[in-house]
Amino acid sequence: MAASASMVIVVMGVCGVGKTTVGQALAEKLSCPFEDADSHHSSSNVEKMSQGIPLTDQDRLPWLISLHEKLYAWLKEEEDNQDMSDSASDKDTIRTREGATGRVRVGGVLACSALKRSYRDVLNGHKIESERQIEEKVQPLIDVRTKVLFVHLDGPPKLIKERMESRRGHYMPPSLLDTQLATLELPTHPNEFCIRCDIEENVTIIVDLIINKIQETTITLNIC
Repeated sequence: MAASASMVIVVMGVCGVGKTTVGQALAEKLSCPFEDADSHHSSSNVEKMSQGIPLTDQDRLPWLISLHEKLYAWLKEEEDNQDMSDSASDKDTIRTREGATGRVRVGGVLACSALKRSYRDVLNGHKIESERQIEEKVQPLIDVRTKVLFVHLDGPPKLIKERMESRRGHYMPPSLLDTQLATLELPTHPNEFCIRCDIEENVTIIVDLIINKIQETTITLNIC
């Protein structure tokens, strides 16, 4: 019987690239939970962004920690149900994917900007480099780097800006796009598992690409 492992997916990128749209479609295809990181922001963070004021790293830290806890909870739930995921009946569910070295279950999909490597380090529990973390004695996070796949949605800034200007009811103004693009650190570090998707493709193609990549790249995951 093939080995089985759990993983979670973070759909990342600057504002306006379609993280929520792609994330929801991906989660639906995989029959797994979806959450939008925007809904985890404090009211003070939302107020700052709605006024066009960029958040500081200190503003983001409690938000990132709460998101890490959500990712870990998804992974823990999948691992607690390991016996069920290895059962014959589960092999036919779309949530379980055959990978290069075994079967992989996706515990959840999170849409989150995750612009800096340091932010992604908090999400995957690698480290927190912050005076506030030391002062508030934040509990050590669980290192799940080998179980988090970042999906970077990327495209021409002109297209992204056009999409932002056409959407309604979102607190993030188009004026913050330049700041986000300047802040973005591409997820190219060897410790980060990431695939890039072009937002000029339609959502169905992007979702199919991500699912295919899960199958191709699971050899790098910690399959046990």
